Amino acid sequence: MNTNIAPLQMSPDQLADYLGERIARGLPGRKSQTPVAPQLSFGRHFGPPAREAREAAVLLLLYPKSSGWHVPAILRPTHMKAHADQVGLPGGMVEAGESSQQSALREYEEELGGPRTGIRVLGELSPLFVFVSNVLVRPHLALCLETPTWQPNPGEVAEVIEVPVAQLLDPTVLGMHQIERRGLIFSAPHYQIGNRRIWGATCMMLAELAALVA
Repeated sequence: MNTNIAPLQMSPDQLADYLGERIARGLPGRKSQTPVAPQLSFGRHFGPPAREAREAAVLLLLYPKSSGWHVPAILRPTHMKAHADQVGLPGGMVEAGESSQQSALREYEEELGGPRTGIRVLGELSPLFVFVSNVLVRPHLALCLETPTWQPNPGEVAEVIEVPVAQLLDPTVLGMHQIERRGLIFSAPHYQIGNRRIWGATCMMLAELAALVA
């Protein structure tokens, strides 16, 4: 492989091979994620999960458009019990009898209505413990060769947000905002994608992807 080519300028097969090799060599993990972790998290995203923590899986799906590679994110509806009105990645709880990867692909189908045919799973990124909801999230990176056609489930998806991967490498899209939770006010870094702020664990997972393709 010609390693002088910037990853986002590679052919799909080259990019898939490159990212698979990068994952196999070792993930950037905490080094890439700490700068975008919310204030007052005190490194708990990287600590061992609580004994009773549940396991979830999400899918970071690279897909091409004329303007470059993108990843789909979703805005959670306001009626949801957890993470309502926040931007996340397609995913959900791992069910009995299925692997984390199987769960990520199943949830992608259920939430976005996109078929899993043509999707090449490249590997698993660094797990994150979302201590607020007591969930250990395992992100799976995948790639498809065509722009998917989605039929979002309105019960779980209020909006599909197409995240340009190249923008994740642009420091001008990084910002900071304040959040109030249970009487506490703290700052949280975010990616500003269009009119949406992506922060928290989702921002941290995207930051690791950015480090892989930088």
